[in-house]
Amino acid sequence: MTDRIAPEPQDMSLPGRQERLAFATAALAATPDGASPTPELLAEWTAGMTLAQMADVLLRAKSRGTAVTQELVREYKAEAIQAEDGDMLTTGTFDEVGGMDQVKRYFAEVIEELRAGTERPVVPEGGLLAGDLTAEQLAAIARHRRETRGTPQ
Repeated sequence: MTDRIAPEPQDMSLPGRQERLAFATAALAATPDGASPTPELLAEWTAGMTLAQMADVLLRAKSRGTAVTQELVREYKAEAIQAEDGDMLTTGTFDEVGGMDQVKRYFAEVIEELRAGTERPVVPEGGLLAGDLTAEQLAAIARHRRETRGTPQ
């Protein structure tokens, strides 16, 4: 049995580019080393991350005695996704899924946005595929994604 009290819930909402830029500017100014990226680059690389995760990346670089690099940010994001989703992620490819070419193209586009670090990727929280989707239905979904990309939800 422990006497420890659970911490208060933290705000895990994702900051916009301006908030990440302000955080990066302040954080990098506090730890000048000459090898760090510009605040603008760090704000770009950390799209989709919370400020707490950005701070973790900076601490990781400091503990390793290295500068923050785009590769370090990508490594951190991959580990965060693995920790969050764990067993739900697979190492397979869409080649292992038979048929449903439109659906595979749709999710390949979503995955590419995530890998590219798109500022506000439109990522479904889940999906249910029941029966056949027509090309028109899938086109409507893709159109909706394009129209809502970058729009706060």
